[in-house]
Amino acid sequence: MGQILKVQSQATNTTFQLDDGTGTIDVKQWIDADAAPEHVKAMPKEGDYIHVWGTIKDFGGRRNISIRTIRAITTDFNEITYHLLEAITIHLHLTKGPPGNAANGGLFVGGANEGAGATATTVAGGKPVPRNMSKNGLAVFKFLQDAPQGNEGLHVANIASRLGISQADVFKAGDELLAEGMIYTTIDDETWAVLEY
Repeated sequence: MGQILKVQSQATNTTFQLDDGTGTIDVKQWIDADAAPEHVKAMPKEGDYIHVWGTIKDFGGRRNISIRTIRAITTDFNEITYHLLEAITIHLHLTKGPPGNAANGGLFVGGANEGAGATATTVAGGKPVPRNMSKNGLAVFKFLQDAPQGNEGLHVANIASRLGISQADVFKAGDELLAEGMIYTTIDDETWAVLEY
C-alpha cells in the first residue's frame, strides 16, 4: 500500500513507483490484451494511493512486485495510517523481539493474537517467528535458512523431498511464511527464498 510517485506505461505493462512510507518499490501491472473494453478499469495516476497484492519478483538485481490485484484507496484513508502502524509493529517485532521480551521491556508490539508474556519461537540465528506458526512452517523456514542455495532459492519439490513431507504440506507452510513476509517467491510461485531481516 502506498502513494504512486511515478507511472510508466509500456505496451505490455504499466509500472508504478510506489512509496509506502518506508521506502519505494516498482509494481508492475501486466496488460490483458484479451480483456473486453467494459472490463478494463481506469488506471491510477501519480499522487493516488493504492493497495496492491502480488508476488515479489527479482529482475536484473532489482525487486519489484507483479500485481495480481490492485485497488485504489478512495474512501477510507485510515488504511494508510493502519499500514504505517503495521510497518512500525513489524519493525519493532523484528528489531526488539516479540512482546514480553526483556529487550523491549515487555511492551506490547504485536497483533491481536499476541499477548504479553507469551514465549517466543526462534529459529536459526535466534530470529523471532510468529507464535502460531505451524510445525511444518517452522521446519520449512529453518530449512530455507540453512540449506545451500543459489540466488533463485529452492523449489517446493526439493524442499518436500529433503524434509520428507508432502508437497501439499510444504505449500501450506509456504502460504504461512509468505503471508508473514518471511519468504518470497523468486523465479516462479513454487521457488522460494528467505527474506533477509
